[in-house]
Amino acid sequence: MERHGFACKDVMHFLYMKAEQVTLGLFLTLQTLLHEMIHYYQRLRGTHDLEHGATFQYHMKRINRESGANITIYHDFIQEYESLKRHWWKCNGPCQQVVKRLTDRTPGSKAHKRKCGGDFIKIQEPENKRMRTDP
Repeated sequence: MERHGFACKDVMHFLYMKAEQVTLGLFLTLQTLLHEMIHYYQRLRGTHDLEHGATFQYHMKRINRESGANITIYHDFIQEYESLKRHWWKCNGPCQQVVKRLTDRTPGSKAHKRKCGGDFIKIQEPENKRMRTDP
């Protein structure tokens, strides 16, 4: 995991974001980072409330108003992350399982092959790539 931090009074602090959170484009990544920074600010100040209570919403609205950001209380990056999975594979065996991935890696395992008997065949990928059919 790549770590980025900042120093404050001779103490190093870190904010961690999952890889999928930083592959969503700059605007959504910044929005997510601001959201997490509000949580962190509350912890530093001793005003941390569970969930996204009044204190969190106060800071969220203040930052949105002053900066033009669009911080929300919702973690909707999961839907965005799913939309980035543009490499689709489908099993040609009886299970007909569809696997969607971010990278061009053939899914499957020996266990799947033994259980189902099928192979994963590439059925969709980004327009700028050629189709790959090798299992």
